[in-house]
Amino acid sequence: MPISDKRKHQLASCKICQLRDFEPEVGITCALTKKVADFENECSSIQIDFEVLDDKQVEVHNTIMNYIKTNFRLYGLRKKDYLQPNHPIQKKYNHKKNTHNLTFKEILQPSVLFGIGMLALFVFSTLALQTESGLKFLFGFLAFVAVCFTIARGVIDYYTPAKNRITTDELGFTYKEKRFFWHDIVDYRILERRGKRGFFNLIIGTIYGDVHSFDLLYVKITPDELIEILNLNRKDYFTRFERNLPEIF
Repeated sequence: MPISDKRKHQLASCKICQLRDFEPEVGITCALTKKVADFENECSSIQIDFEVLDDKQVEVHNTIMNYIKTNFRLYGLRKKDYLQPNHPIQKKYNHKKNTHNLTFKEILQPSVLFGIGMLALFVFSTLALQTESGLKFLFGFLAFVAVCFTIARGVIDYYTPAKNRITTDELGFTYKEKRFFWHDIVDYRILERRGKRGFFNLIIGTIYGDVHSFDLLYVKITPDELIEILNLNRKDYFTRFERNLPEIF
């Protein structure tokens, strides 16, 4: 049976708590209450098991490293393309409360239909100029139709509302309807390369040990904003530089 977002939120704390227990029928429970967690935001009784956390952080770090090696050409990455989870160069939010209830929309790209209209306009206009037969009028008419279609399509694209890609709140963020909690993020990387064939990816590793990659190239968010939002909301004991983990490069 699928685990609810609320249960995932609770397990992200329970898995690294010294007071965790286990019951075969229900899974991880609390040694104090002998029941599964029932807190909403944060557990007031949590006692971090730093030995487990250290092991989990190294595990997640290695998982992220293997993911990057598998999915990106490391020999093609320059150092400046690889942003560590460091402090942002330009701060914008300053406090984690300012990073909640934010919405980042996608950057709209010209639609395929608009591109087809432009291509049709070019083809018919060229034929109308080069043809001297009775087809000249036909190609001219088709070029006019292509102009009207392209303008109409451009207007539609311009006024089409951009979709929400990232939203944040006090518990976590949502990317394309997929939910993640701040305290569940153990480690993360940002890979960015500018240019015609550029990319902008956020790669996070969670307490569960799984890795998620987000393509943010067409999202209205900057690396500095992303770094600041993540740093302000993640727990201090998840800060990578304080744990002295090895570099990927």
